[in-house]
Amino acid sequence: MFVHFRAQLAHTGAHSLKVVKVYLAGTKCVASFPPIVVAGPYDEPVQVHTGVRPILSNGRQEFTRRAVLVDQFGHKHQTEPIHFQPSPNPIHHPQAAIGCHFCGQPVAMEDLAESAALFAHKKCVR
Repeated sequence: MFVHFRAQLAHTGAHSLKVVKVYLAGTKCVASFPPIVVAGPYDEPVQVHTGVRPILSNGRQEFTRRAVLVDQFGHKHQTEPIHFQPSPNPIHHPQAAIGCHFCGQPVAMEDLAESAALFAHKKCVR
């Protein structure tokens, strides 16, 4: 399941932090996006994207969870609870389906290769 949220990330340390993994409480990260650099206390809000398992909603259900952000040192930082609302799932709309990088066929979330950096079927990744 892919989730997206906007967050104001800040810290008071002397050096930048890099968020290398994001997941929701009670899930695990299965699709990482580029790291987010948090320079200090006055950074602008950022859009956070991640893919998690297990799937928490059937696409019509709202839910609330805390996000867990893991920095480059392995330290975990939790957000306040975030309310997620359903959005259209492109997998259910053939014209907008996300295709496998290798074979071009649509990729359902349950067939997504966890170890791939690109959208790909488990069977297409060795």
